[in-house]
Amino acid sequence: MTWYSQVNFDCKSSKLKLCAKQHPYQITSNEFKTIESCLLDPYYETWPKSAIHSNLLKLGKITISRSTFYKHAQQIMPSKERKKSRKKGYRPLRASYVNKYWHMDISYFNTDNNQRSFIYAIIDNYSRKIIAWKCEQEISKIHIGSVINEALKLTSLTQLNLVTDGGKENVNQYIQNLILQYYEQSGIDIEHKIALKTIRQSNSMIERFFRIMKSNYLYFNVPYSHQELCLALEKIIHEYNFLRPHYALNHLTPAECFDGKQFPDISKRIKRARKQRFKKNKNCNCTLCICDEPD
Repeated sequence: MTWYSQVNFDCKSSKLKLCAKQHPYQITSNEFKTIESCLLDPYYETWPKSAIHSNLLKLGKITISRSTFYKHAQQIMPSKERKKSRKKGYRPLRASYVNKYWHMDISYFNTDNNQRSFIYAIIDNYSRKIIAWKCEQEISKIHIGSVINEALKLTSLTQLNLVTDGGKENVNQYIQNLILQYYEQSGIDIEHKIALKTIRQSNSMIERFFRIMKSNYLYFNVPYSHQELCLALEKIIHEYNFLRPHYALNHLTPAECFDGKQFPDISKRIKRARKQRFKKNKNCNCTLCICDEPD
């Protein structure tokens, strides 16, 4: 029945290819133009479609569900869907509150002048916020300690699970002594968990951030030197933490989630927009529509 209706009430004057009067619940032409202009806007070039949808909702520019947004975004800018594969019975590590689990890791990046830099970062599991980071030209347990220390300065806690991989830069006497020192001096009880060893889960959350950092940003505009890389990382991490909403955080940015902000319930707003959309489409003044013409 839906196919029959779409075929018989096709409208060449509409970007949605459907008669607005016969399909009044479809998004309006202005909403479609808003989606289209944002997808083509260089500002959103590095953002996933889910983040663009959340940001437009927060700005009040659209009031549609994520699935509706995806449907029209796919029409404007088609992209291949990635198949997610996960081991049967595997449950990723998910915190129930901020500062329960931190993930720490190191990634490297080669700048345009063939210098290799190492990026240290700590991410909060619950909010996905990058708590602290450093960019250095070598791997060192001293730098790891410095990043941990910087992260602890920016938060107030008494207990923490720190997740890392099993590399020798993470698992050594220096890090163990550092964790003991935090407990003796500040009363912060840090339990060091080794991904895929002392816990079943991987360190995928911080690894995912590094993939976003490289694939969506750095590979498109490779910094020339270590200094330029550090400046680029400042902008990238600021955008990731404070500007770009995350699909898993109910339209919030990592910083907003970390600070305890709640996104308002927009169910009434969506219902109201649906009624307004119906009324506007039913009263469409399209002069090219031939739906009402006799056979």
